[in-house]
Amino acid sequence: MEDGWQFIRIEWADLFREAELKARILVALHRASSLHRKSA
Repeated sequence: MEDGWQFIRIEWADLFREAELKARILVALHRASSLHRKSA
């Protein structure tokens, strides 16, 4: 995470909650892109 990496923990059960998993991934991507823009 110190190098700007974002992690999300995915468990097997998450694969059966597609909408929730997609939302978590999109939040992580948004967070990573906004952090990247601040450091650039």
